[in-house]
Amino acid sequence: MLRICEMLALFCGILLVCQAAIAPTRMEPHFWEREMYDRPPIHKRWTDFRKRAWTDFKRSVDAYPGPGPWADF
Repeated sequence: MLRICEMLALFCGILLVCQAAIAPTRMEPHFWEREMYDRPPIHKRWTDFRKRAWTDFKRSVDAYPGPGPWADF
């Protein structure tokens, strides 16, 4: 029984040392992967674009008193 515990302790120690040696080394992603990970997801970008476009439209409407330049449409 003691021999099994020693083997298990040795195995856990080796595993811990290997994980500690591997964990800090992080491979740098390729430039296209980095660009893909840095950008927010597409639905977030699309939502931000729609919010910004709607805000810009409301500001342009508020800038013109009266019917505005789009009254012909």
